[in-house]
Amino acid sequence: REKRGEPPLSSILDDVRELRKRTSQRTTEGAQAGAKAANRFAADEILRQTLMDLERIWATESDSVQRLQNFAMELRKVPVLDSGMPTVVLVGCPNVGKSSIVRLVSSGVPEVANYPFTTRGMNMGHVHDPDFGPICQVVDTPGVLARERSTYNHMEQLTMAAIEHIDSVVVFVTDLSGTAGPKSSAVNQSHVRSYLRECFPHSKWIDVVSKVDLARHKDSEGIEIPEGAVHVSCETGEGKHELLSRLLEHVGSYKETLHGALQLERGHQDLPPKVTA
Repeated sequence: REKRGEPPLSSILDDVRELRKRTSQRTTEGAQAGAKAANRFAADEILRQTLMDLERIWATESDSVQRLQNFAMELRKVPVLDSGMPTVVLVGCPNVGKSSIVRLVSSGVPEVANYPFTTRGMNMGHVHDPDFGPICQVVDTPGVLARERSTYNHMEQLTMAAIEHIDSVVVFVTDLSGTAGPKSSAVNQSHVRSYLRECFPHSKWIDVVSKVDLARHKDSEGIEIPEGAVHVSCETGEGKHELLSRLLEHVGSYKETLHGALQLERGHQDLPPKVTA
């Protein structure tokens, strides 16, 4: 907001408080003067003058109320994370298929398009079990480019903050099809992955190779696929259930409680997770 030249919330609230103060003060003055008026005509004149003063105050200072309303509307668009529910954060370079994977495995419906930084904020969905409802929340973050962290824009900084401050499972998405654009080349994606692993060595981590329905691009032939990576195609659905199972493995005690309840209810042992998007 500040980069757009808009005032911070603290400044907006100060202006609204000042408007409220001036409105209350002028209303009180008018009421007191009206109570002391010599007759009805004098009281009516005091009322008219008071209303005119209030109109002038609001004509010159009511912008603060509109700014506060606009701020509230922006806040409504911010995903609300449930601190008591496991969280999965999808990260990677732009255009590698993160948003499509969120759509594949969860209830989230982020914008999907092939241009840098389609995701300009955090989008969120939930993985649901048909019997027990939401199991975990899935967060789609803006893409990160292979460059110095000091040069990250505010969207890339948002992604870094999500990894750093949300207790989550990190799903790093790699696209080796060559369709993500030159800034998201296989080499650049490898650099970003290495850098994030270095920054967050203790984070729970799942590697995903996306767009596996497409042929691997020749420029990615020298890039080693991380061991244990899940191969996913959002076009064919390949890898969806494997990815869901891997996610459930990382949600800890919540998953164990869920599986125990399912086994008791359905009367099966070693029951695989029954999860629907």
